Amino acid sequence: MREMRYKDLEKVNNLLRDSFGDLYEEKNIDVSRRVKYMKMGYIFEKILSSLFKDYEKSLDFFVCEEDGKIVGATRIAVHTKGVFTYTTMAIDKDYRRKGIAYELAYYAEEIMKERGAKYIAFAVKTDNLPSIGLSTKRGFTIYNEYFGYMLKKSLKYEDKKVEMFRKLRGTDYTEIGEIEKKVMNELTLEIEGKIKEPSFLNKMVSIFREIIFREKFYEYVLERDRIVAYSRVSHFVDGSSLMIVLSFCEEQILRDFLEKILNKNAREKMRAVLVKEQTTDRKVLQELGFEEHSRHYMFYKKVG
Repeated sequence: MREMRYKDLEKVNNLLRDSFGDLYEEKNIDVSRRVKYMKMGYIFEKILSSLFKDYEKSLDFFVCEEDGKIVGATRIAVHTKGVFTYTTMAIDKDYRRKGIAYELAYYAEEIMKERGAKYIAFAVKTDNLPSIGLSTKRGFTIYNEYFGYMLKKSLKYEDKKVEMFRKLRGTDYTEIGEIEKKVMNELTLEIEGKIKEPSFLNKMVSIFREIIFREKFYEYVLERDRIVAYSRVSHFVDGSSLMIVLSFCEEQILRDFLEKILNKNAREKMRAVLVKEQTTDRKVLQELGFEEHSRHYMFYKKVG
């Protein structure tokens, strides 16, 4: 078990492609494009992590190697301060059911603890019974359920005139936090934290990513007497797109807000991920053409 090196990038990318090929196609991820930018991103992150001790890498992979062959890989990330997560776990098909996933997860877990993890969290599909059982056996507990939606085909949306629709300002985060308190359960807020203003370093990293990798990030809010809806749209370098929605308002108000955003930002196979409690948000997304394609249990364990 060890940290991924630059020379491993193509092997890890191939392992991910073999493990998640159908899922990548479903999400519109261009694998060849992905490995090209993974190489650029690896160098970019090495420079940033050497200059800034607080920089949180997004290409933080760890691998299992046997006889010079990479047979497993996992990726960890900092979700919020003190909360780490697995975002990927891939095992070579010829080496499955040999305990490699368990060993790799344990190794990554120790790394997260060393880096100051208070909680470790990750997602498991609700129909993946072996992983659910293993997660429970390892001391993890379910704290929420996430619903994944996808825009199977890019539709045309009206550019409506929506009063008090605007881009996010730095002063908006307090009011967005109030929406989270009304919508999310307490444990989810404790583990995942609130939507908050990014640090100066993270703002600069986002700018560099837009310039170097041509990624795009947009954040919008809707006001009445106060902010009632928030959305973040991300268009990633690998060709995938993600929409985050959070609201506390009537369905028609939210529908107009999201339709205006989708008018300029809708992409075929765009994804949206929402928690169980976001019943209004989920209903409106479905009315706008998003289809439910997955459900995940969110597991956590307190380690610090």
